[in-house]
Amino acid sequence: MMQFYLLREQLRNFYGKYAMYIVPACRFALSLAALVLMDVNMGYQRQLGSLPVMLGLALICALLPWGGLTVVLGACLLVQFSAVSLEVTLIGAALFFFIWVTHMILLPEGRIAVVLIPLLFCFRIPYLVPILVALGGSLSGVVPSAFGVIIYYLIQTVMNSVSVLANGDSLGVLQRFTQILTSLKDNHVLYVMLTAFVAVYLVVYLIRQLWTDYSRMIAIITGSVVNALVLLVGELIFHIDASALPIVSIVAGSLACGALAAVIDFFVFAVDYNRTEYVQFEDDDYYYYVKAVPKITVTAPDKQVKKINVRTEKPSAPAPGQKEKRDVEEEIWD
Repeated sequence: MMQFYLLREQLRNFYGKYAMYIVPACRFALSLAALVLMDVNMGYQRQLGSLPVMLGLALICALLPWGGLTVVLGACLLVQFSAVSLEVTLIGAALFFFIWVTHMILLPEGRIAVVLIPLLFCFRIPYLVPILVALGGSLSGVVPSAFGVIIYYLIQTVMNSVSVLANGDSLGVLQRFTQILTSLKDNHVLYVMLTAFVAVYLVVYLIRQLWTDYSRMIAIITGSVVNALVLLVGELIFHIDASALPIVSIVAGSLACGALAAVIDFFVFAVDYNRTEYVQFEDDDYYYYVKAVPKITVTAPDKQVKKINVRTEKPSAPAPGQKEKRDVEEEIWD
């Protein structure tokens, strides 16, 4: 176990030393992955799919804060929608404006969840985001998690209806609006997923606030179990097709997200509950009862190599003249 603690300290020291380079590199990698997946799954606007454009946009996102990254990627998604129909673009713009007003301005915490959730849906582990945000954020962090789910299913709705929406002669303007909104309204998977994300966030957030030892690990395990249960129960209640919510994918995804969240939490938050202290003090107005749990900090052992020469040389025999001189000196002293 000590090796993991040493690795944790080395990674933390490395991040503290090179954070000014690591954070932009992470923004670059995240935005580039989002642009590539956007082009692979949608690809309606060919200009955005060229490598120089994607690299240029990813570089711009790397130089912007996390809020700027979400704005750039949202604008790219609207450009993709514009190649389908004007109605889809207007609905997407209205949704993004609502997200920008309610989340970016009023509730700026956890804004990266809006990008991460649609991205991780492609890898079947989107449940990781509400667990991690709830471990480190406040109650308002549930808002970006819900927005991320809505954005993903809006993209899925456009992808499933692109053949009808792109054909301007088959449907009128009002009919295309109705087609999109009805698809979202009747999407039971969206409701189940929203319920699961909100339930997981609230459970993890409330449990990690407790004074119980190992409350964060308990919150991760409970959140993973709640996620799987809500999805399975919702699938039964709404009679959702198993292809939309496969049971194996739900269970495996929940277990994988729990394991990943535990590993990430270990490298971010590691304390020694065996050395917990309870402190009581007061001032003029209050009595304070504090539970102090020390962080686990280790230092790499300082290895010193000491060279020992075990070879001994035999003294050389004195020359005949030196031996006689030594005998004469001894006689004089005697």
